[in-house]
Amino acid sequence: MAIGVVDYASPVGVFPWELVRAFRRSQNFPVVMNEYPNGETQRVSIAGFSRSVWELIADLDPTDLGTLRNFYISHLGPTIPFIFYDVAETFPIYSFDPTGVALDGQYLARFDGPFEQSIRIGKRGTVNLRIVEVV
Repeated sequence: MAIGVVDYASPVGVFPWELVRAFRRSQNFPVVMNEYPNGETQRVSIAGFSRSVWELIADLDPTDLGTLRNFYISHLGPTIPFIFYDVAETFPIYSFDPTGVALDGQYLARFDGPFEQSIRIGKRGTVNLRIVEVV
């Protein structure tokens, strides 16, 4: 491998279907901003496309919480990318391919940040987790 060459990210596995149901999606454009002493700013997009971000803020039962935690740990947190299906973009809508072959709604993604959970009486766990598109 030559110095300065970065290999493309290869996905390992598909994000579990039972956990896809409770995400909020947003789009952002990576930007570099310079701010000057007079208050003016200069912004430059560092990419000609947007990056998708999905946020999971959900109450999960112990089984789903364990599935999510195990998937996160098996991917070493934000280290190993995986296939994520945005089921609102699949055809037919809300379909899912556990093999990762179907391309509709498929994104190469990784976790963004730590796995955070809180447990309440009643055996429900609240999770706050972000997944970002690898571009």
